[in-house]
Amino acid sequence: MLKRIIVSPAVLFFIVLLNFLLMKLAPGDPVRMFVSGTYAPPEYVEAMRHRLGLDKPLYEQFLIYISRLVQGDLGFSFVHNAAVLHLIGGRLYNTLLLTGLAFILSLVLGILLGVIASKKPYSALDNSASFSSLIVFSMPQFWVAIIFLLLFALYVPIFPPGGLISVGKTGVDYWVDFLWHLILPTFVLGLTNLATFVRLTRASMLEQLGKDYILTAWGKGCSERDVLYKHALRNALLPIVTMIGLRLPWLLYGAVLIETVFSWPGLGMLLYDAIFSRDYNIIMGIFTIISALVIVFGLITDLVYTYVDPRIAY
Repeated sequence: MLKRIIVSPAVLFFIVLLNFLLMKLAPGDPVRMFVSGTYAPPEYVEAMRHRLGLDKPLYEQFLIYISRLVQGDLGFSFVHNAAVLHLIGGRLYNTLLLTGLAFILSLVLGILLGVIASKKPYSALDNSASFSSLIVFSMPQFWVAIIFLLLFALYVPIFPPGGLISVGKTGVDYWVDFLWHLILPTFVLGLTNLATFVRLTRASMLEQLGKDYILTAWGKGCSERDVLYKHALRNALLPIVTMIGLRLPWLLYGAVLIETVFSWPGLGMLLYDAIFSRDYNIIMGIFTIISALVIVFGLITDLVYTYVDPRIAY
């Protein structure tokens, strides 16, 4: 663990380098986007390029970016005329609320349905759960969002078509309306991730239920609840813990398409707008934060392993 902690900054450095090079190799000119098109005088374009520091050699631009990054400065967005860290912080709450609720919904229901499906493999209940999860897993996330938007916001207008809040709401009505806007994107986002946990839990549980220690538990007279949840599920949690560790950084970037479809003002919409406006500092800032979280949660996942399965600690 100490070795991995020491190596992690080097891994993050190379990820930042790769992100930086990808942004520089990407098509499009951020200066042209900033000055609104191709009709600006060449002198003005060159002056803006000098102001943004884009006329310097590539290695010098990278050294300046790294020196600021070490100090916690993710750069400045000239499109929004604000610091990148401030922009990300302003959108972070909306994204974490949406993705956090969806993640909890998909995790709890996914494990529960996976355990129920594994009780009687290849039964009608198991086949229904497996078939349904396979269909949902195969459908593109943005397509599911559009279908639900058409069904429940247009044809049967139960939920609002998008946004964070309706105009003119205050007090209790504000929070009720906020939650009403939150339901549909949360359900869609949770549904598309539910299938992953259902199939993973079912496969892991079936593997454990066929082992000798489960037969011993039945022979000792343990109840079905104890066998399933205290014995089999704990040992079946290892691949689920891995998936959770991989999915936790998804809380920041996993709702890009959902936020775009539902016009939810979170990090996903910020990233989407930054891509089309060539706002490279925002893109690199979000990518850097996500990369750091992947590394951190990878270490945390390894530590959780030793708690879930004490054999790994040895």
